[in-house]
Amino acid sequence: MSLNTPPYVPPEKYRPVDDPRDRSAFLDAEARREQRMRQQVEEELAGFSHKHTILATATSDVEAGTHTEQAKDRPIQVTLYDWCHAGAATPSLTTGPFDPHSYLSSLRGFDDLGTVRVDPEVDLLVLLAKTDEAEYDFCKWDEDEVRKRPAIAECVRQLRQRLETTAATIATTDHKALQLWTFSVLSQTESPIFVSAHDKLVWRWCKPESPYNKRSKWFTQPHDVIQDGAWNAGKNLILLVKEAPEDPLAMYQ
Repeated sequence: MSLNTPPYVPPEKYRPVDDPRDRSAFLDAEARREQRMRQQVEEELAGFSHKHTILATATSDVEAGTHTEQAKDRPIQVTLYDWCHAGAATPSLTTGPFDPHSYLSSLRGFDDLGTVRVDPEVDLLVLLAKTDEAEYDFCKWDEDEVRKRPAIAECVRQLRQRLETTAATIATTDHKALQLWTFSVLSQTESPIFVSAHDKLVWRWCKPESPYNKRSKWFTQPHDVIQDGAWNAGKNLILLVKEAPEDPLAMYQ
C-alpha cells in the first residue's frame, strides 16, 4: 500500500451499531410511534363520553372494618351494579373468581368503601337508598334524577351509621359481611350497562400516558381485563365497556 493512500472510510451502511446518528433516528421513530398510538387511544376515548360509577360487592368472611392477608388473597366472585341506574332487583353482573383487593385499585375512580354487615334477606341497594333526608327512588332513570343521585360513599356512611345504631337492639349473628368498592367505567351511551343478564359486553382498558402499553384488546369478562391491565400498565386505568360486536374479529382491533 502506498504511503499516500487515504485512510479507509467504511460505507454508510457499515457504520458502527452505536453510531449516534442511528440512535437519534431510532429515538425519533419511537417518539413518533408513541405519539401516534396516544392519538389513537385519545380518539377512541372521545367516543366513550358517558361515565358510569360501578358499585362492586362481595361476601366477606371478615368483620366489618377488618381484613386478614389470607382473606385478601383468596379469589372471589364480585357482583357489579351500575350505580347511576341501580334499584331494587336491578340487573347486575357477577365476575369470575379473582382477587379484587389487589386488582380493583388499578382502576380510575377506585374507592374501598369497607364492609357492612347486613341481613342476607334484605336488598343492599334498598338499604343504600334510605338517606338521612328521605328514601331515594332508585327506580327513576331520567337524567335529572341520575344527576341528583347521592354518592355511594355518602350512602354507605349513612347506612353504616344506621346499622351501628340498631346493632344493639337486633341479633346480627346471621348477618353477612359485604365488602364494597366503587370504580369508574366509560361507555358510548348513558343507558344502563347491565340491562339484562343476557346482554353480551366487551371490556377494554386504556392508559394514554403509559410509555409502553396504552390499551388492551377487548375482553369478554371484566375480571380478565382488570387483571390484564394491572399486570401490563399498573394504576390509573380507564375502563371501557360496550356491546359485543357481531364480528368476533373486531374484538382484536
